[in-house]
Amino acid sequence: GMDFWTKKAPTFFDLHLNNDAYTDPNAMETYSQYVYQKGVDAFLNDHAVNHKDEPFFVFHAMQVVHTPLQAPEAFITHPACSEISNNNRKIYCAMVMVVDSMIENTFQVMQDLSFKDNTFVVFSADNGGTSQGGYNMPLRGKKGTYFEGGIRSASFVWGEMIPRPMRGTTYSGLMHVSDWMPTLLSAATNGEWGKVRSFKNGTATMNDLDGIDMWETIMTGRESPRTEIIHNTPTDYGNSAAAIRVGDWKLIVNSAEEPWYPIPSSDNAQQHIANFSKSNNEDCTGQGNQRRCNFLFNIADDPDETTNLITQNPQRFQLLKSKLEDFEQYNGPCMTCGETDPEAAIAAERTGYITPWLGSKPTDVSVLE
Repeated sequence: GMDFWTKKAPTFFDLHLNNDAYTDPNAMETYSQYVYQKGVDAFLNDHAVNHKDEPFFVFHAMQVVHTPLQAPEAFITHPACSEISNNNRKIYCAMVMVVDSMIENTFQVMQDLSFKDNTFVVFSADNGGTSQGGYNMPLRGKKGTYFEGGIRSASFVWGEMIPRPMRGTTYSGLMHVSDWMPTLLSAATNGEWGKVRSFKNGTATMNDLDGIDMWETIMTGRESPRTEIIHNTPTDYGNSAAAIRVGDWKLIVNSAEEPWYPIPSSDNAQQHIANFSKSNNEDCTGQGNQRRCNFLFNIADDPDETTNLITQNPQRFQLLKSKLEDFEQYNGPCMTCGETDPEAAIAAERTGYITPWLGSKPTDVSVLE
């Protein structure tokens, strides 16, 4: 990831305002998350002055928490983090505090501008923690794996429009990040969006999207309309492991065996691991680093994925495997593999900044239509 202080990734600057290099000298001396927060604050203040009667949409993709592990000293030395002995864990704690402070700041700005009572807020992380400072116990695995420790993430919604009986509740139904687009569009149009939409090749409805409108589900807590999630299909460009969730059941195929990662440097680490014994129902091939296994879990009964049920439920295994194979036919071409962009490389050498793609892109969008 980009260095939070130098703004380099790893040797070229990677800081932009729209498609232009962002060269504010103050930004180069400021922790990057503060730079982004300043942009959010500026947008909201400008909207209050120049567009106060119009709706707005802000997508604030925070850089924290991510490697490299870096945080302002004031948070590293904060009592909540300073007593943590493991240095990665201490900095990770400080970066989480940065997230908290950014959210607090945004809510304060919205309140000062009288936006808060009419704004719907979604907070959503994109994956589980890494073993470098992160901690997913009792969930198994880490970022980059298809075990629950890698794919479950913290999320919440907030807004005055949420019915009081639903506030403070936890929803356990299936939802995927791709559901946010139709959900937010449904909220913004009072459910009208998606009934008929005009696209280049004709008309399309909600059913043409991968995402599902979850607005009424969020507002009422009713059963999720989503019944399955495809986590990954086998590909030819870097990752042959795949996983699918159907109802309570999840199938992982061709995956390395993942452990449970305890708190770094904790005294009871071995005890944590011992409490999570894997079953002997294995379906594996290969040895050492080449060992790959298939796993079948009932996530509702076993969210920590301690018991592989693949030999006990061969019919369930075949059903999910068949569904997974069906999804493979929809694999699109890799948009970031293969050819590079020599024109962008030349520009980076000349300016010191990474740029958007400048030459001919390796895969034309029409391939996906």
